[in-house]
Amino acid sequence: MSSPYHQGSMFLQDLAEGKIELRSGTHAGYKSDNKSDFGADFMKITNAEDITSKMTLLIEGDIVPPTLSNKKTYQPISVFDKRTHK
Repeated sequence: MSSPYHQGSMFLQDLAEGKIELRSGTHAGYKSDNKSDFGADFMKITNAEDITSKMTLLIEGDIVPPTLSNKKTYQPISVFDKRTHK
């Protein structure tokens, strides 16, 4: 498969060849190790908690797209490399 969009991109070439796949998850809130903690609603977390959560996902290699304000969640995208996970 060849197109001007991915002819110079190893990432898009690997995606087109089926060597990697994109996976989407859902982050719906915060939860601590406290057993009585049932999590915090996304709309009620502080800006610091939101930034910390997104930075953690980025450090782990996930992509965090922009969040719509009325969705109460965000969906990080991760890349699964089929060559290293058989």
